[in-house]
Amino acid sequence: MFKEITIIGLGFMGASLAGALKSLKADIVVNGLDVEQKNIDFCLKNNFVDRAVLLNQGINNIHSAYNPKQSDIAVLCIPPKIILKFLSVHKNFLSKFQLITDIGSIKKEIVSTAKKTGLNNFIGSHPMCGSDKTGAENADINMFLGKICIVIKEAGANGTYNVPAKNGDIAGDASGADKFYNLNTVNTDNTGINSADGSFNNKTCADIYNAEGGGSFFLQNLFEKTACFWKTLGMEIVCADAGFHDYMVGYSSHLPHVVSFCLSKTVLDAADANQSLNSLKYIASGFKDTTRIAASSENIWTDIFLLNRDNLISSLDNYIDNLYKFKVFLENNDEDALNTLIAKISKQRKTLS
Repeated sequence: MFKEITIIGLGFMGASLAGALKSLKADIVVNGLDVEQKNIDFCLKNNFVDRAVLLNQGINNIHSAYNPKQSDIAVLCIPPKIILKFLSVHKNFLSKFQLITDIGSIKKEIVSTAKKTGLNNFIGSHPMCGSDKTGAENADINMFLGKICIVIKEAGANGTYNVPAKNGDIAGDASGADKFYNLNTVNTDNTGINSADGSFNNKTCADIYNAEGGGSFFLQNLFEKTACFWKTLGMEIVCADAGFHDYMVGYSSHLPHVVSFCLSKTVLDAADANQSLNSLKYIASGFKDTTRIAASSENIWTDIFLLNRDNLISSLDNYIDNLYKFKVFLENNDEDALNTLIAKISKQRKTLS
């Protein structure tokens, strides 16, 4: 299957990916590229990578023993803002790979930049997993198993998605992508995303390689190869166009981070103002669980928020409307309305289980 893989960026996500790949098949050759020696040292010491290149002096520092053309896939495991710069500045280097994908949590601008730079070997991805921790030393090699990975496939001309009405009920019906279960394509909505080619249906990743010819690919396109890569890690593959991806994660990922930051500040400001009364003793595990992601990197999340700001502002508008609804019911001492709203939200949330 995949014989050689290059991971660009050996921080938390890159090291986790490298370790996960080596745990699946020890003879996979994993190349690691990073700007920090400590990340490289950790990955080499733990056998996450077979060879590594320090990029602190730029991409030209890569030694002659490493040939990008030999990698079946290269994965950009760096923050979205850096991905955008890397695609533009190092397009000549990246064009040597058979296939490039990434892990960025915004997709429209990344996919657009790859297209503008002429990188036709690029397919966007977003594995929906992560941590508030950073650095290779915090790597989690089991992080990908059972999680969803969104792989970007362009929508057809009639692609649409539903926007929840302002001041309306919480979260309208906004499904959004073809799904692959065992790489069988199931259409789930009207986004206009074309199903995979028929020759790809009814196949698992193990079927998508010729036993003859050294395991060469007979995949119809790079999208399918990218889907197979993440499927190999035990992920569920969902495909969506870049615009729908950014809209939906604005609600499901970026908004929760803003909420977590604000909730943490609100509560801890109150605690700080009452330190003399031993106020921290009043903070229970529920608050700590709810605000875990508020410990995330400010640099990464500032960039993500700004890169997806239109979708995030829209989701914040809807969230503020729902907060205001609670506030009004409390001000009016409206027990029935409050009870009904909580019951409706609770029922809706239970559908995730």
